[in-house]
Amino acid sequence: MRYLKILSVVAFAAFVNVACDSSGDGDALTDLEMFEGSWAVAGASDDTGDVSVTFAMNFNSITALFRADGTVDVTVDAIDDAGDLALSGTYSVNELTKTLTVSITGFSVPLVLSYEFMGANEFDASAAAAIINVAFGTTLDGTAVITFQKG
Repeated sequence: MRYLKILSVVAFAAFVNVACDSSGDGDALTDLEMFEGSWAVAGASDDTGDVSVTFAMNFNSITALFRADGTVDVTVDAIDDAGDLALSGTYSVNELTKTLTVSITGFSVPLVLSYEFMGANEFDASAAAAIINVAFGTTLDGTAVITFQKG
């Protein structure tokens, strides 16, 4: 259950794509605008390498819906239905530091994630694995990186 919560929160954090022309007049989207929409976890890694198989053993899917008004909904569909979660909260983006801050209702501390867009439809969100491990009982090492794809 703790593992599911952290993955949900991490999923929030990873939803920004760089430079997409939204108006046709050459104006690039801001990172905040790039976050808008529905994103799904597509992969995960830590300092030991790819841990996507671990995610697949525990989750059918993890999705996040970022809205223009700064609210976010995260849905965790766990293999074990008892681990399913529906979380909501708010988010903010700092484009200078490339950080995404997600405040989930019921969580006492916001999650601050670094992000990097890999194009208009994919981004990586990262945080110290120790934060995730303490909160959710996982065994990730070093830096955890969650890859999201727009869907």
